[in-house]
Amino acid sequence: MANTNHIFTENLNLLIEHSGLTDENFSNMMGFSLRKLKYLKNGKGSLKVDELEKISSFFSMKNINTKKINVEKDLRLKLIKTHAKNEEYITSLREAPTIVYAIKIVLLDEGIFENPIGVKEIKSFFKQRDWNYSSSAISMALTRMPDLIKIEPHPSKKGTFVYSKK
Repeated sequence: MANTNHIFTENLNLLIEHSGLTDENFSNMMGFSLRKLKYLKNGKGSLKVDELEKISSFFSMKNINTKKINVEKDLRLKLIKTHAKNEEYITSLREAPTIVYAIKIVLLDEGIFENPIGVKEIKSFFKQRDWNYSSSAISMALTRMPDLIKIEPHPSKKGTFVYSKK
């Protein structure tokens, strides 16, 4: 077993975020527990060589533990194409992505935030992609991204907010 290093931890977190997979789905696909994945994502776990190889193979990346990688925005689409015939993987990849992925990778890239918008419009944007997130999940996720999202009181509706890109 090899201890994970800082580079691996950063790479793993980036890859999982850009894959749009939940931690639970990813850990199941890789064949280890959710608890182990949490440790790995915090830089505290260790991997067997075959586990490292499986992760590298899934993402089609070498040197995942030795050099910092640049993750392409379309990683999820590439994973879907790469694993289209693998039932174990494609089932999870075809599910709605995590809300973090939906916001950071898709929503912020679409230019929908040119003007401040409400949760209702964001929910509608996601519904067009067959991603059904609750309004409360959307607003909660947006408030957890203060470095990316500007939150302001709605100009005419008391107790509600509008969101825009910082």
